[in-house]
Amino acid sequence: MRSVFFNKSNNLRAGWRIVIFLLFQVTLSATILGILQVLLSPPSEALMGIAYVILLLNTYVVLKFVDHRPLQSVGLPLHRRSRVEWAQGFLIGFLMISCVFAAEAALGYARLSWRELEAGTILSGVGLMLFAFVWFGFGEELLFRGYCFQTLIEGANRYVAVAVLSILFGAAHLENPNVTSFGVINTILAGVWLSLAYLKTRTLWFPTALHASWNFFQGCVYSFPVSGLDLKNRSLFVLEQSGPEWVTGGAYGPEAGALTTVVLLFAIVFITRTNWVRLSEGRWLPPVEPLSQVDPVAQES
Repeated sequence: MRSVFFNKSNNLRAGWRIVIFLLFQVTLSATILGILQVLLSPPSEALMGIAYVILLLNTYVVLKFVDHRPLQSVGLPLHRRSRVEWAQGFLIGFLMISCVFAAEAALGYARLSWRELEAGTILSGVGLMLFAFVWFGFGEELLFRGYCFQTLIEGANRYVAVAVLSILFGAAHLENPNVTSFGVINTILAGVWLSLAYLKTRTLWFPTALHASWNFFQGCVYSFPVSGLDLKNRSLFVLEQSGPEWVTGGAYGPEAGALTTVVLLFAIVFITRTNWVRLSEGRWLPPVEPLSQVDPVAQES
């Protein structure tokens, strides 16, 4: 019976650790968010933001008391290249969504005009939206590329982990406004893109920056819907859009269009093959080989 729960190294098996993590997460979230809803009735966005705080707390607790590892082992090391990884992610995310807009504009499907906002409104509004997209991007990455994803890699392999968590990432968007089948498929593909970004660097900083940048520039600069959410009142520009929905994504936004499919595929190839993005300093080294390059630290050990 012991072998059902523990592996040959006498460590709790990955499946049971994931079960413990999910049970703690559900219990903590239901309790804390339930109390907040009764006492304060906060908006849904605030509850989601708090849910990610609970997720971070749960990750710390399970890592410390079940895995006996530091929090940084889930992909959150603080090191000299952290700023570089954030900059790389924001640049790539910006270029990706800019390519989508440029293609629509070249086809005559999209045109932007300035909203003529006051400087104070721009600074406060853009600053708030940037913070929100970074925090929500971090929360989604911690949820879908964090503890469960990394533990599944240890228990099975990275291919299973990428497939399972990417499908769950797509399924999590099924209730979004104006969702389409194409939108869900592209979201699953985006899950693969972000999973490979983690595997390339072994930290969550790079995929979080990619995720936040894509959403921020998509909604606040180019005024596209973000996964079905209409943010035109918080955008710097006014978007006039036309064209077939299978190309542009329609009311769900570019994530339900073929242009995004092409951009995601190019981004996946670039991230997995480029030497510009590389393994991070100070990273935790789980017992799997890094993506598309040899880890000298792992070799020495």
